[in-house]
Amino acid sequence: MLSIIVSLALHQLKNFGLEASEVARDVGPSAGYFACLGLVSAKLKRPWNLISGGVLLLIFLTVLLLPPQAGEDARIKFSADLAHLMAFPLGWISLFIDFKR
Repeated sequence: MLSIIVSLALHQLKNFGLEASEVARDVGPSAGYFACLGLVSAKLKRPWNLISGGVLLLIFLTVLLLPPQAGEDARIKFSADLAHLMAFPLGWISLFIDFKR
């Protein structure tokens, strides 16, 4: 359900001149690594889980907003960085999901 909501929101970015939702790039296992990093961050004791989560999220947001390097397609960079930015909090939140039903 979350994937549908996020993809619909990204599709609406076209109206603002950002066509990242139409460019696909397989980020490989790195998005999974970012989700695992989010889970590890969430498992730290308080207040370190909140501090590490906030700092890492801020870093990922900064990377998303950085301009692309020379020769790098801005749309592909944006879509990959956005996938990483979305994976981290999903990993963080996954700590609180009860899978033992």
